[in-house]
Amino acid sequence: MKHAWLLSGAGLLLNLSSPALVHADDCGYGPGLGEWRCTTGPTRQSASVNSASSTVPIKIQIQTHDDVPSGSPGSAVGVIQEQPKGPQHLSNPGISVPGWSNPGTPHGPVLPLDGSNIIVPGGPTSVETSPGQPPTTFGGFSIGGWTFDTSGNPGITTGFAPAGPVPHIDAHALAINAEQEFPLPAITLQANPDPGRVNIDTWFWVSGYNGSILTHSKTQHASHRECRLLDGVPDCRTVDDSVTVVVHLTPKHYEWTFGDDRDNSASFPDNTGLGRAYTDPDPRDASPVAHAYHWSSINYINQGGYPVTLTVDWPAQFSANGGGFQGIPDVIYTFEGHQQVRQIQSIVTQ
Repeated sequence: MKHAWLLSGAGLLLNLSSPALVHADDCGYGPGLGEWRCTTGPTRQSASVNSASSTVPIKIQIQTHDDVPSGSPGSAVGVIQEQPKGPQHLSNPGISVPGWSNPGTPHGPVLPLDGSNIIVPGGPTSVETSPGQPPTTFGGFSIGGWTFDTSGNPGITTGFAPAGPVPHIDAHALAINAEQEFPLPAITLQANPDPGRVNIDTWFWVSGYNGSILTHSKTQHASHRECRLLDGVPDCRTVDDSVTVVVHLTPKHYEWTFGDDRDNSASFPDNTGLGRAYTDPDPRDASPVAHAYHWSSINYINQGGYPVTLTVDWPAQFSANGGGFQGIPDVIYTFEGHQQVRQIQSIVTQ
């Protein structure tokens, strides 16, 4: 007489013809994928694992015979109840399994509690994943004394995709902002002689700047998360969307004004417009920036002298995250100073 016990959730089918102690350690796999078979003496054993849409069916069969008396065919007896395990029950005559009893019948053989042919929790499991859904686990039962492997399809692997909004930073606007806050050099206007003399050239020069390219950088930080399936398991990472711009200012043009009524400015297309300091390298070398005043600055005494200005034009370029440079509007700035001029008068004495 055969009895079948079907475990829901794992799809496990166990067929027992009569109690027997079976060890499958020396048996092998095959003949098909996910199958195991073994014949030892009067005992034939097999196991197979299949796939289904929502379960993993596992079928295990043990067929044997022994010399112990079995229950009388067709005779109804009491309900077989599982002693240690709990809620599962079945009702049929004449079998004994580990930890089970058949009230009302003579004592029959009971399988030894050594782990053989005992259904226990904690066996191999199968995990199914779907995009945007939590993983679902199937299986989790095992039969003591049995070990078998199944080969299945690996979980799906997808490409990364944003898990939310992806920030966009306007690199051009960021560069304009960086240009507006650019720390320009602290240029001061120098002259010799100081105070100047009427009809004698006054040499002018710049201190605080040598005509080099100016550099300033600015970073705007942002990030987002993107995820994928890696062998069926969600895998996420943080992506840095920050943008760093580097702005270069290269001097192109210098223009001086000297504040008197002559209204003659001096323009220079290169760094000669910085002038030459009176002590560099020889005080006898004239600065290329020079102006002779025809009148004293007495009318500008309250302002500190004639207003002197230097306007510098820096063409600007920027690079974003190490890319190529592209142009943005020039930076044009005017620096101011004052120059006192005195008149020399001759005094005739007798």
